[in-house]
Amino acid sequence: MSLVLTLGVCLLLLVVSRLVASFASSRRIRRPLPPGPKPRLFIGNLLDLPKVTPWKTYQEWRQIYGDVIHLHVPWQPIIVLNSAKAALDLLEKRSDIYSDRIRYRMWTLIGWDFSLAISPYGPIWRSQRRLFHQYFNQTVVHAYQGVQLEEVRKFLSRALESPEHIKEHINHTFISVILRIVYGKKIQGLSDEYIQIAETSLDGMNVAAIPGRHWVEFLPFLSYIPSWCIGGDTQRIVKKYRPAVEAMLDKPLVKINEALATGEVMTAAAYDMLKSVKDRNGGELSPENYTLVKNVAGIAYAAAVETTTASSEVFLLAMAMHPEVQKKAQAELDLYVGSNRLPEFYDLDSLIYIQAIALEVTRWIPVVPNGIAHRLMVDDEYNGYFIPKGTIAIANVWAMMRDPEDYPEPDVFKPERFIKDGKINTDIRNPNTMAFGFGRRICPGRHLSNAMFRLFIASILHVFNVEAGRGRDGKMQELSLETETGLVIRPNTVPHGLKPRSQAAAASLVRQQSSIDV
Repeated sequence: MSLVLTLGVCLLLLVVSRLVASFASSRRIRRPLPPGPKPRLFIGNLLDLPKVTPWKTYQEWRQIYGDVIHLHVPWQPIIVLNSAKAALDLLEKRSDIYSDRIRYRMWTLIGWDFSLAISPYGPIWRSQRRLFHQYFNQTVVHAYQGVQLEEVRKFLSRALESPEHIKEHINHTFISVILRIVYGKKIQGLSDEYIQIAETSLDGMNVAAIPGRHWVEFLPFLSYIPSWCIGGDTQRIVKKYRPAVEAMLDKPLVKINEALATGEVMTAAAYDMLKSVKDRNGGELSPENYTLVKNVAGIAYAAAVETTTASSEVFLLAMAMHPEVQKKAQAELDLYVGSNRLPEFYDLDSLIYIQAIALEVTRWIPVVPNGIAHRLMVDDEYNGYFIPKGTIAIANVWAMMRDPEDYPEPDVFKPERFIKDGKINTDIRNPNTMAFGFGRRICPGRHLSNAMFRLFIASILHVFNVEAGRGRDGKMQELSLETETGLVIRPNTVPHGLKPRSQAAAASLVRQQSSIDV
């Protein structure tokens, strides 16, 4: 009883102190804040923060409050940007003041604070981004095409053998690509420890990063309550995920460092990073520089896997629900690639309909629907509304992708919307300008991800027809547009009915399977 009383007193004191600070701040505000839901006494809009599919709630609020919505949370002002114009005006054109990040306490507690995606705007972030760009810019990623091509073709063979495990095969493929590129590590099947580590770590990232989901974001003392105690949810989450995050960062880089110390040469981005840093510092590797390389390598490992995997599952869902789109894409593939070989990277620029499918998948179900929140570094004003320093700015990418002014019939999956006169229509807003973030916080791994995703689409449609697939009861699986809730979302139902288009398609897989180690 005394513990409950103590927690209650702490909560009351915290709320009162925050309210006093909020009231004092509001007295200084002369201009109106953006519109939003009516706040409650003491707690403001805390109970209004949606914990399930918040992007849909924010989209509904747009019809009531407009493109910029303000939420009155006493200890943390929030704005939601529901249109591309508002997001570009603030996060892109004013990126010098909107490039900071919110400090997610839960991310820090489980070990994800290393990530470039959430690092505060400053010298550490700039060092990380500079190093990342050096090894993953638009020119350099061409060097990784051989690895990508080989792993996608291994995926095709696995999908032919056991399509019912399609989700596992997709995870296997993209984790393999990144592990080989970053660490020079080949994994050994679905039970490989690196797959288990990556999946647990990425699950933790999703669990931790939804604004309003965890009370520890507002009540920091909750992080000190033991996992076995009432109110110990925070520590239970930490115990579940932090060991995997630490293993994801440390385990593969230890072997890279050992190879460097013994003079062994490796083909891996992390090896090149460590060697470059040592060479620039007279052969010495300081703890700070080792941590820099470890974190940048971990960012590449984690970020590319989760988003590309999710987009690939959305693609399969779209194809199973729209067989007419498959047929058009396959006609294009037959024309430009033919039946005697598999798609190559050099084919992709000629495959306009495949490019349009990739764009429409990105628009139809954006897999990072609320992006990663920005944080305003100084007071600002927009369209006559005051936005105070420290405000969290959430870009509701979901609503932007469903804006009928940019995309008529937004709920319809229609790749043709991006094509005009046989080319990609540059007059239509490119979904990638929103899907990969804004301003100085745009995803630096987008070049690797985009190329990989288009190759994946072309390869699957060249070899397979995609259907829903049958469940254990023998009935055709019912497909749904519903998704899970997280920082990165995936469809609840993923089609697994992949059937070879023809004997020639299956034969091409057999030929390539004999040339690589699947």
